[in-house]
Amino acid sequence: MRYLIAAIACIWPTAAMADPVSIAGAVTAVSSWWASIGVVGQALVGIGIALAATGISYLLNAGRSQQQAQNDNLPSVNIPERDGLLERVRLYGTSTTPGGVFFQKVSDADPSVYVYGVAISEGVCDGLEALIINGVECLLDDAGYPLTAPWRDGATTYLKASFRGGEADQSIDPIISARFPSKSSSFRQRGVCTAVVEMNFGADADQHSELWGAGGIPQLLFRVRGLRIYDPRDAMMDAADATTWAWSDNATLVQADWMTCSMGFGIAPTLMDWPSIRDSATVDDATMDTLAGSERVGRCNGRAFSSESNADVLDAMTQQNRALVRQADGVYSIRSQMAAQLPVATMYQDQLVGDLAYQNEPDTRAAINSVTVEFAAAELFNQSGEVTYSDAALIAADGETYEQRVAMRYCDSPAMAQRLGYMMLEENRNGRTLRMGMDVSVLLAPGKTNRQIEIGDVVRVDMRNYTTINGLYVVNSIEIATDFIVQVDLSGYDPAIITGWSVDMEQPFGG
Repeated sequence: MRYLIAAIACIWPTAAMADPVSIAGAVTAVSSWWASIGVVGQALVGIGIALAATGISYLLNAGRSQQQAQNDNLPSVNIPERDGLLERVRLYGTSTTPGGVFFQKVSDADPSVYVYGVAISEGVCDGLEALIINGVECLLDDAGYPLTAPWRDGATTYLKASFRGGEADQSIDPIISARFPSKSSSFRQRGVCTAVVEMNFGADADQHSELWGAGGIPQLLFRVRGLRIYDPRDAMMDAADATTWAWSDNATLVQADWMTCSMGFGIAPTLMDWPSIRDSATVDDATMDTLAGSERVGRCNGRAFSSESNADVLDAMTQQNRALVRQADGVYSIRSQMAAQLPVATMYQDQLVGDLAYQNEPDTRAAINSVTVEFAAAELFNQSGEVTYSDAALIAADGETYEQRVAMRYCDSPAMAQRLGYMMLEENRNGRTLRMGMDVSVLLAPGKTNRQIEIGDVVRVDMRNYTTINGLYVVNSIEIATDFIVQVDLSGYDPAIITGWSVDMEQPFGG
């Protein structure tokens, strides 16, 4: 994380939604909480607090351009925390996050209690699942009290957590209100999901070290069920009324939310092709067997940041279901990849009026026989993990390993990461590409309701004099020239690329 080396007063996003965020007095107040640690301990804590106090929420300033800078070319699934006062965040699905500090102070009435609050996401989130303290999971009951030792010792508890979903009319956090009664009731962080933890010092320094570690403020992470989003399959939901929405990590629905939300593309809901989104979401809800049991095939879990390019975020999201997002006839559609049962049309030699270029395998320099996927492993609290899918027969035939590495930041499952890696490899080795100039009749698709060829459709090629070319292809692009010659770019298609994965191919994840 990069830090601003200063104490900063913060303002929440807009005048209509704004509430003050304060860290005034945090450094000196926190130091007093740790006073019994000793001189050396206080020195270490002072350094840690100075940094923590300046790493203020990255959700704050909507006044700056939403796309001030292009996304960093991230080599990893881990998204670095940005400077304070710059970032807005949307947390999708379920993800573990440090949040952004908006409050930290020792209780006015009880100096053994320290209160720490973070902003999680803009929008309305569904719930706090767990607190991770110095790398150890602490489960919470419905009231926010710990169920896990050492933070619960019989009837005695040493912390309490509160969670606010981010509603537009939410009240001041109950822990802050109870511990700091002089705090204005207008300190509400409306429209921003928050988590607040009050921590008890413990009976003595030894217990304190057991509870919170010896290095100052403990490292706190929050596992959160994130944003409630619109699902067009639910008749009780209204695309224009966020209060009717529900939590989901369905990849298509997450992509649709990013396309329509103000932090993302901001596309009007009326311009979304909801029937296509409905169908795509149903594809994503199909289940696959895994070594751990089963899971849905299209899930998207992680955070999006306002400093990232909208397109980069959407591109990373579509990795999860290999979705095609396109605009046609003024509306935007999303189509999760599924195995096509039948081609929608056949392209014949008699329709060929221009050049034909064909390649039957990938260039040697582009061929791969092993894919390593870096992903945000849920079992590692969404820290980086790696899995590899390799084809031993291809490696033997090629004489060496041709590895492709890819980062999938919205993937939290080793089973999904391996399956997606397998699909990448199989698609690469299919390798067939075809570009042809055709007459306009090639645009007719008898197998579709709208009877129109579109990007992403599966077609059959049938050339009586070029039988090597024949087979199934997917449409990559369509261009209509001024002389009405239609240039089509196709790549080889095999439904087994999508259906060929099985749990027998999955390897255990070692962390």
